[in-house]
Amino acid sequence: MQAVLLWGLAAGPDELASRGPDPVRSEALADLERRIGNDPAPAGEKKPQQEDPTPQRPTEPVPAPEEPGTPLIDFDWLELHVRIGMAVFSKEFHIDPSPAFAIEGRAPIPWLSPSWNPDGDYFGAFAQLSFMVIKRTIEPEVDKPNGAAIALTVGLDYTILRNTTWMILVRAGVMYATYGGVTDLEDGMGPMVGATLGLTVSRSVSITVAPEYVFGDGDNMIMGMVGIAIDF
Repeated sequence: MQAVLLWGLAAGPDELASRGPDPVRSEALADLERRIGNDPAPAGEKKPQQEDPTPQRPTEPVPAPEEPGTPLIDFDWLELHVRIGMAVFSKEFHIDPSPAFAIEGRAPIPWLSPSWNPDGDYFGAFAQLSFMVIKRTIEPEVDKPNGAAIALTVGLDYTILRNTTWMILVRAGVMYATYGGVTDLEDGMGPMVGATLGLTVSRSVSITVAPEYVFGDGDNMIMGMVGIAIDF
């Protein structure tokens, strides 16, 4: 192969022109180009160009990223209300005023905020669990006159006023109460209305007063509670 290559290189231009294209010489030249690193692309074939680091403009419109929708209940603004107080029952219950304890979780409902102030804290949802120690005074004394009553209340509230000092909410919902097997008291449910009045003592803690009125089937219950509200 080296002898053929030297012979082809020794041939003069006139001799090559008279003889026409020599396939042996062409192959030798191509082999030489490959050896010295200059591998020409075949005729009619372009070498691939270096990739442009600049991204190409899309030919179709790119959709905008989807924004998260307004949540029904915003748990990022969850509040915890802890209360203690008294429960007063109507005379049909034959129950003395009883100590009560309640814990409530509340969060705003941005979905119901008005369009002119979407970040306002207007409507909220709450769930409250209440405990009462009751004793019946009916005569003659029944088999089980005392026990622990448990009530679960769920509903909505509306913020009338809230600033760095005061908080005023009105509340409405439905309460279901069970009386722990106390004689002649039947479990049941009824509508509840109430309010929450708060005085801020720090950035996230308020002292609250929360009266409630529960309607029953011919009877009722009033709960007067005081406590604290913790804003998470």
